[in-house]
Amino acid sequence: MNDPAPLDGSSLVVGFGLGFLCAISLLGMFAPFGWVFATWMKCFLTGGGVSLVHIIGMLLRRSPVSLIVDAHHALIQSGRASNVALVERTYIANRHRIQTLGDLIELSTKALDAKEAAK
Repeated sequence: MNDPAPLDGSSLVVGFGLGFLCAISLLGMFAPFGWVFATWMKCFLTGGGVSLVHIIGMLLRRSPVSLIVDAHHALIQSGRASNVALVERTYIANRHRIQTLGDLIELSTKALDAKEAAK
């Protein structure tokens, strides 16, 4: 029988080096998806009802996802029937006026009141 050749020191170092480079490459490729998944998980666990597709859409529109999601959660926790699309539309329409989370919540509350009054 043919026994495999024993590994020498240089083969072992090259193998570990290639493995390390592969691990760093995979981590670099999947790190942004980890942030998107963590944001989605936060929404799911707090009952926000925001889909992964919507989060990716906000990223592509360059909207501040964490600000919009936090404002959406604050509106839900205060008992308002809010959806994240309305909060994002409010942010886009008033981008120049919003400096804090409180500003976005206030403007979103006004938009919800106007929407309910129109019914």
